[in-house]
Amino acid sequence: MPETNPKSIKIPIITGIITAVTTVLVSFIAIVPQLRQKDSNEIEALNKRLSLLENPEDINRSPQSSISISGTVFKDNRPNQILNNVEIFLVPASGSELMTLADDNGVFSFQKIQERNWWIIVRNLNTNEKSSVRMLLEPSKKNGEVKLPGALMHYNINNVK
Repeated sequence: MPETNPKSIKIPIITGIITAVTTVLVSFIAIVPQLRQKDSNEIEALNKRLSLLENPEDINRSPQSSISISGTVFKDNRPNQILNNVEIFLVPASGSELMTLADDNGVFSFQKIQERNWWIIVRNLNTNEKSSVRMLLEPSKKNGEVKLPGALMHYNINNVK
């Protein structure tokens, strides 16, 4: 039986260990920057959300584009009879709601608000039951109407620069 030299066994084992350690180190060199970039993106997104919570007025500002929503509220379905004392709310998916009241001419307006989908809630304060309707407004649809008991609201959406 041939004798094995202990030195000849150590060389392949040490070579194998060096190869494994080098492979692991090279893998970390490639992975660590990707992990750091992902962490950086997550931190940036969280900081943006935190900023909006600290400054809720920023929710209504958009550096890219903003819109205005305006319209008139009429009694029932009669375009010649305006209706005042109607509350109009805009509610985003997250953030603070906006509210305005139709004036004596039944006219309301939200100016320079962020272009996004808004839920609009219309509440008629002229009736005893304080009826309200909720509807999704999409900026791509430039006009429409909201019907509720005793009132009809026409609205327009315009781009603002």
